[in-house]
Amino acid sequence: MDYLKTNLLEVDLKNRNEPFYLLSDHQVKELLILVKGWEVIDGKLIRKTFSFSSYLEGAAFSSSLMLLSENLNHHPDILISFKDVTVEFYTHNISGLSLADFVLAKKTDYLVRY
Repeated sequence: MDYLKTNLLEVDLKNRNEPFYLLSDHQVKELLILVKGWEVIDGKLIRKTFSFSSYLEGAAFSSSLMLLSENLNHHPDILISFKDVTVEFYTHNISGLSLADFVLAKKTDYLVRY
């Protein structure tokens, strides 16, 4: 799959097994280009911190993200620290990064924009 041509917002996580395979380092680097501001930690997860104007705005964002991730059955680790919310994605059952992590990262960025 040519990840650089992939529209991550359109990947359907519910009807495919492919998004949950362990990615190579090369694939991770390609996908990282598509999710601005996210960083790879120890080669096993991606992380981004979002800043909001208030605690409640960050909490509302976190709630929206929880609903989205529950609907897609792929759940992030979320840390709320006053006005900052740190989000981490990794695929638990493969102990590493899969396409699903990057799809959810892109959808998370979309939540912040709208």
